[in-house]
Amino acid sequence: MNKKRAGEAAADLLDCSSVIVKRLQLRNLSRLAEELILVMRTVQLRFEDVTTASYHNANSRSWKVLVQSLYRMEALFRDLDRRGLLKSDEFEFLHECMEEVHKFVRRYFAKRDQPQWRHGA
Repeated sequence: MNKKRAGEAAADLLDCSSVIVKRLQLRNLSRLAEELILVMRTVQLRFEDVTTASYHNANSRSWKVLVQSLYRMEALFRDLDRRGLLKSDEFEFLHECMEEVHKFVRRYFAKRDQPQWRHGA
């Protein structure tokens, strides 16, 4: 798992999200801004949980909440794009960042679900 690259992608994702939150607040769309802030905090906290824990001690609930929060964030961005509140290059960049974090998560679950072979059996 490439924690560094996924960490950079998550940081970029959160930075862009904070810019979008400010834009939403300027347009008096406070409910959407608050929802995005809530999802951003969840992604940040759960990403920190899963990256600081060792592989064997990682809480699978944290991983699942991270995945669910990423899907909620993606749905919010898609909705904002449909409303015309996101520029096309912003949406592309956010999608690439989310895809990088999703790759990190998929690698974890692929590694976790593979059979554990014992040596000398």
